[in-house]
Amino acid sequence: MTVLNVVNVTFSYPGRRVLEDIEFTIKGGELAVVLGPNGSGKTTLLKIIAGLLRPDNGTVLLDGITIHDMSIVERARKIVYVPSELPLRGLGQSVAEFVASSRYVHYRGLVIGPRREDLEYARKLLDMLEVGHLANKPLYTTSSGELQRALIAHGLARNADVMIIDEPTSHQDMYGKLLIYHVLKKAASDGKAVIVATHDMILASLYADRVIVLFNGSKVVEGDPRSVLTKDVLAKVYGVEVALASFNGYTVPVPLKPARKR
Repeated sequence: MTVLNVVNVTFSYPGRRVLEDIEFTIKGGELAVVLGPNGSGKTTLLKIIAGLLRPDNGTVLLDGITIHDMSIVERARKIVYVPSELPLRGLGQSVAEFVASSRYVHYRGLVIGPRREDLEYARKLLDMLEVGHLANKPLYTTSSGELQRALIAHGLARNADVMIIDEPTSHQDMYGKLLIYHVLKKAASDGKAVIVATHDMILASLYADRVIVLFNGSKVVEGDPRSVLTKDVLAKVYGVEVALASFNGYTVPVPLKPARKR
């Protein structure tokens, strides 16, 4: 089983401490959600876990090995990072070619394009995310919501042990949000360690196995959604008053109004 340990991670940008002594463990089979207000360090934390940033102190271990001791290729095979946006959308690359390009880290030697079996796999993933009709369309023609689903398909195509996704539903309608979390939950049930950063506490309460709440760069609380997403925690972290609705074994926080100025 995959085990990811974040151990006493601290990180600063010039003149500003962003994360302070963050520690938790995620195992394969879990969907973990990182919550916190804007500026709490969620995206920075994800980039550190992915190996894109190096912490000032502390470390990230994957199955007991420090991720920065891995080669770039080895790390890319084991950990995939899905950003919330894609600044460049390629020069005529199709959506299926973009998704299949995630498989390049598994190739040996000169890469001149995706293999046929990887393009077929990409199309299956796009179908699963209900954008299969876009497979042959240029990536630059996609809408923000369509591109977001293509990015998630790109992440899934890597078939890495750890999948890290920043704001996976920021451009989705309600159906798209539920579909994406259903797909990510399935990836976790298949044995992947899936880590998501989001602001959507309702979806976190429905789909997360573990919730990690950040505030001002520190971990406030960690645990299952019911024990973490309480009125007191959400008032402290987000400055909002919430009601808790219970149904079918779930307890869902419903934001009502601001409780204080941020």
